[in-house]
Amino acid sequence: MGYIAPEMLSRNIRNVSYKSDVFSYGMLLLEMVSQDEELHNQIDEEGDTQIVKKLTIVGLWCIQWFPTDRPSMKLVVQMLEGEHNLPTPPNPFTCSGLTQTNASPPKRYLQQELAVVSDIE
Repeated sequence: MGYIAPEMLSRNIRNVSYKSDVFSYGMLLLEMVSQDEELHNQIDEEGDTQIVKKLTIVGLWCIQWFPTDRPSMKLVVQMLEGEHNLPTPPNPFTCSGLTQTNASPPKRYLQQELAVVSDIE
């Protein structure tokens, strides 16, 4: 069945959007990092550590409690492909009342264009 975003369980179902898929993708990233024992046994090189860190940070951005705090899938792809250090997201489960956080994913990725990948090469 997959991972269900918090808004899917609320009574206000009309607010479900593509951000529910972003939540599910973030949970998948975090599960991949936490469950892969071979990955943990082979993390010796600096590059491997950076990949795990990037997957974790992007996963945490994706599972923010409020859908508006989650990045778009385009931004998720740009963060995963980018070489820049990603800012640490806020704790996704810290709720101070029922208001949304003011945190937002890094804006510098919004200006990048995605490269076109051709299936025929």
